[in-house]
Amino acid sequence: MTDEPIPPPPHPTARDKSVGVALAILGEFPGGSTVVGLLNNIFGVPYARRHEAWLRKMHELLVALDARGIDLDGLGDRPEFVTAVHDATRIALGEHIEEKLDLLRAVLINAATHPPDPIANMWTLRYLRWIDELEPAHVAILAFGADPRGWLEAHRKDTPDYASGPRRTVFDLAQWPYAADMIELILDDLARLQLGGPGSGMVTGRAMYDPWISDRGRRFLDWLSIA
Repeated sequence: MTDEPIPPPPHPTARDKSVGVALAILGEFPGGSTVVGLLNNIFGVPYARRHEAWLRKMHELLVALDARGIDLDGLGDRPEFVTAVHDATRIALGEHIEEKLDLLRAVLINAATHPPDPIANMWTLRYLRWIDELEPAHVAILAFGADPRGWLEAHRKDTPDYASGPRRTVFDLAQWPYAADMIELILDDLARLQLGGPGSGMVTGRAMYDPWISDRGRRFLDWLSIA
């Protein structure tokens, strides 16, 4: 742990540095000032806000790791962790969903606190790619699949008894706030990545409430949580 508290990052200017350089170059050409103004209005401030938001998450990350006694200087000597931070930053700067930044931060914390291991390093980069590809709704539905009955009870939903039926019947008890076609896309994505799925066959009444995520899906959820 460091002796001094880790200072938060400074507030950036209105324009992100890289965007500012591009705009400055455009401004040197005839009519470029109009283009500069347009691009600045479209990309400048919003991109800078994404940059600032991720800097704040990275500050939270360093504070959390320092509190756990992680050698922050030593992390810089782990090339696989540096690669993970690079990938997470690239994803964060292209992302408009704030919740995804928390997911990226959770994966980095777990990567930093796990002993260096080739398999764990591989999964770290894969989890980051999945966060880039998927939406928070995927994670919410995957969390439901880890414990359907517990999820329904925690959200004060009905848990009726069934003699038999498809697991989709229980899945629909959640009353998801997503369009039907979006739900189908989410379930297709989870199945494609082998994270899990309720299936379409008939099961016993007791089995209708059984978890339906795979071991891979459970490990993914574990890495998105911070113990």
